Amino acid sequence: MGGMNSVEKPNSNEKARLLCSLSVTCIARCEDGSYNVYEDRQNGRFTLAGSWALIGSEDDPPESLKPRLVYSEGNNLASISGEVKELYGESFWAFARIAFLNPRGVFSKQLFAEWKELGIGTEAERYPLARNTSLLDSYKAYLKKMR
Repeated sequence: MGGMNSVEKPNSNEKARLLCSLSVTCIARCEDGSYNVYEDRQNGRFTLAGSWALIGSEDDPPESLKPRLVYSEGNNLASISGEVKELYGESFWAFARIAFLNPRGVFSKQLFAEWKELGIGTEAERYPLARNTSLLDSYKAYLKKMR
């Protein structure tokens, strides 16, 4: 029960291996979208997957309000951020609400470096990351180490 059987397609084994190697490392949200960042523990690559939808009114045609998918893969934060930065601007990661971040993962160090580069320093309380006190504490510890 629940295991793979011999009648399943060979593709299923590959898919299962892939899914089992992924871990959620970050969940970022904004007013019209939600994005998950996955880390592949086998090869260290990242995948950003999510969607956004227009916030419209009753007068808008239903097809214009359907979610639009965003998907990218890469070796680091910069390589997976192109499409979300095109949609939201270069400071997407500064103003996204981080619902979850693995503070000990490789991605968190890259995100913290991005925040520092965007000028989020001692005034971090002004940004959405401040709503998550453990995230704010992790970022402040990162800044202290980098001095």
